[in-house]
Amino acid sequence: LLEAAVSQLPGDAAENRRILSTAIVLAVLEQHFAAERSMWSAVTRKSKSWLAKTAKDRSLFLGGIPIAQWAADVVKYNVRVA
Repeated sequence: LLEAAVSQLPGDAAENRRILSTAIVLAVLEQHFAAERSMWSAVTRKSKSWLAKTAKDRSLFLGGIPIAQWAADVVKYNVRVA
């Protein structure tokens, strides 16, 4: 899933992998660990800022939707946390 998405984005594959991986990790935290937000919110602040700026600067979309929303959907439909 990740590699298929990476290949759809323009530019450097390694950078695209970092972008998508970051978006997915942030979505996992938001969706599955919201109750522990106080433990991770400060740590993720820089990542959220970097992701938002990078996605905006590069106009990154997958399937016509913004990267953060794409990641949220991937997590919603594909990630289960026990």
